[in-house]
Amino acid sequence: MQMLSLLLDLNLEESFLTHAGIVHTQSATHGVPAPRNSHPQSSNAENEFLVVHNGVVTNHELAKYVFDQSNEDSGDTTVTFSQVVLEVKELTEESSKGSLFHDDKYPSQNGNPRELFLSSDANALVEHTRTVLVIEDGEVVDLKDGGLSILKFDGDKGKRGVLSRPASVQCALSVLEMEVEQINKGNYKHYMQKEIHEQPESLTTTMRGRLIRGGTCKAKTVLLGGLKDHLKTIRRSQRIVYIGCGTRIPVTMEIASDLLDRQGPIYREDTAAFNGALCVGITNTVGSAIASNTHCGGVHINAGAEIGVASTNAYSQIVVMAMLALAIGGDAISNQVRREAIIDCLFDLPNMYKVREVLKLDQEMKDLAKLLVAEQSLLMFGTGYNYATDAAAVSLCGACRVIEVPQLLAYHLLVLRGYNVDQPRKPCKECDDRVEAF
Repeated sequence: MQMLSLLLDLNLEESFLTHAGIVHTQSATHGVPAPRNSHPQSSNAENEFLVVHNGVVTNHELAKYVFDQSNEDSGDTTVTFSQVVLEVKELTEESSKGSLFHDDKYPSQNGNPRELFLSSDANALVEHTRTVLVIEDGEVVDLKDGGLSILKFDGDKGKRGVLSRPASVQCALSVLEMEVEQINKGNYKHYMQKEIHEQPESLTTTMRGRLIRGGTCKAKTVLLGGLKDHLKTIRRSQRIVYIGCGTRIPVTMEIASDLLDRQGPIYREDTAAFNGALCVGITNTVGSAIASNTHCGGVHINAGAEIGVASTNAYSQIVVMAMLALAIGGDAISNQVRREAIIDCLFDLPNMYKVREVLKLDQEMKDLAKLLVAEQSLLMFGTGYNYATDAAAVSLCGACRVIEVPQLLAYHLLVLRGYNVDQPRKPCKECDDRVEAF
């Protein structure tokens, strides 16, 4: 409500005379929603330096500094920007000082890709251009008077580096394989609703050309073009680590942000990129950072443009994981019958009446949402696949979506089958009337 009040106070009819603009769609990640924490952040009243910050602060020392220095009126970008200015001043105290480079823009890249014309998402560019230049890690772009220079930041991670000569960086242009129609809402109220109702088509596109049934050899198999040259290496792996989602063989599920900070033991025998091991990329965006920075980044979900903030293509992701498991286990004769049965089910999945019947419950879901709109928190129970599977709209995934979209407090709880059938009732007894249980 506070953010809505701030937006209503803005004068949207005001015009500005300028040749450039810089903007962000959110306030600071850490800090209250307020004009002070909105983007861009300015160095002073003259706006000599402006900065837009995207992402969260995961470095422990920097995060601790941010929270120690911030207060109710400041956020992460405010504090870190001030610290950067102080460090720059310290570095230039012993050197000659020059004037500011007016009208220059310096977008930088260190983990999150940004494409020209200074956009962090290719979907925003399709209507204007399909030719893009992707900024790599450690690169800085200087735009001035219609010209473009790219400077490479040399140096190890965590150490001070130097900027090389702009001419030493050579970048190739790429073409976006996306149409404007893919990012339009059509007759739907919002993008999330559109993406949910596109699931039957999304499932079909994900499996098209990858499931093989019949033909000259009459065999049922899975063909993942980007993976076929690496299958022998993967099958020799002693352990597979999935960053983001998991299954079995045995497989360890790791939360990506936690894996980055924890620096757990991952060896060459594992399927991960950190110590020279093979890294397989599964992504929905052709040419993304995942695809370009992995040894095998060609396993694409092909689920179409994702505009909605929630994971509306979770079913397609599960289908890709199933096909990946079938491809890895394709040489096991003992599982041939089971494997062919799964392939038959995948062929029939987009046409199964259950998928389309669930999508017909749109109005019932709206009526249910009206009953829950006044709730302060939700408690979600799940068991088996309905607990951790990303495709199931319960427990882990359901709680995540409730926190993410309506921004309610949500909890998830695993129900242990075969131990105590009354287990769900006990936590419900401890909850008051303000907690709704699923």
